[in-house]
Amino acid sequence: MWQYRKQGEPKKPDYNIDGGFGGLVPLIGKFLGNLRFYTSFRYEQDMYLMQLSRDALTDYSWMTRLTSDITPFMKLSIWTLYGETYATALSRAGGTSYMEDVWDIADAIDRAGFTVPWRIFTNDYWCPTSRFYHTLSAKLTHLVNPSTFYEVQLKRIGKNYHTAPGPHRDSTKRYEIFEGYYVDEAPFGFEERYTYGIVGLAMGGPISTSRDSSKIAVTSAKFDLVSQINPNNQVKTGFEFVYDDFNMSFGMVNLVLPEGNTWTTIKRNPFRLTTYLQDKLEFEGFISNLGLIMEYSDPN
Repeated sequence: MWQYRKQGEPKKPDYNIDGGFGGLVPLIGKFLGNLRFYTSFRYEQDMYLMQLSRDALTDYSWMTRLTSDITPFMKLSIWTLYGETYATALSRAGGTSYMEDVWDIADAIDRAGFTVPWRIFTNDYWCPTSRFYHTLSAKLTHLVNPSTFYEVQLKRIGKNYHTAPGPHRDSTKRYEIFEGYYVDEAPFGFEERYTYGIVGLAMGGPISTSRDSSKIAVTSAKFDLVSQINPNNQVKTGFEFVYDDFNMSFGMVNLVLPEGNTWTTIKRNPFRLTTYLQDKLEFEGFISNLGLIMEYSDPN
């Protein structure tokens, strides 16, 4: 029974912490265009149905926004977001899916054939996975005159993925289950070699096969100009340039059954440019939008 000793029920509570505050930046705010700030923090823990490579889905994020009136007619806003997600991967082939709720776990175990004990009594059938994401954005709004204003926005969004096996198994035989008989910590801990226990319990080999070390970043620049040229016509024009940086590396690593292994590597920098011109026509209750959009994209 040593190899089936797992007591996997949740032992920690679910909780959600969410709070924020803001106001004028102390001391220097009044000298920097009444510089205001708002910051918030969120931490959420949702315990899994049972212990897996991680015992819960955990996510936290921190957001801060700064706003300054550079002049009475010009405003600058800077917005930042950083967050991390820790979970157990649902995919065994390098996909981005992860265990989110009770159904995901129950469905992954139900009718899984001879691998059911592997999934229940070990913690390493699925890999632990992590996400690290951030956003940085700056927007300038300028009121040129009572009928015309423009906005300029720069933004960067990034996400890093990390999916890999947990800590390797400690093979030191330090646990005495009978007098004078010592064993290691199996079936816990990652083991690349195929090892098995009693009643066909696999304790190593075709487990924790998912891998992902992808990095994705999107950088964009956007300009919009709006002008009410007369009581009947409001003209909008602008452009947006988006540059993608894809550095993706993911797949399956199974040393016991290498014939089924897959690996995908993508390194591309596509970009696209969109421009538009629009006229909003209003006349005696009739509203019509007429415009032209031009797009150019390069997969690079």
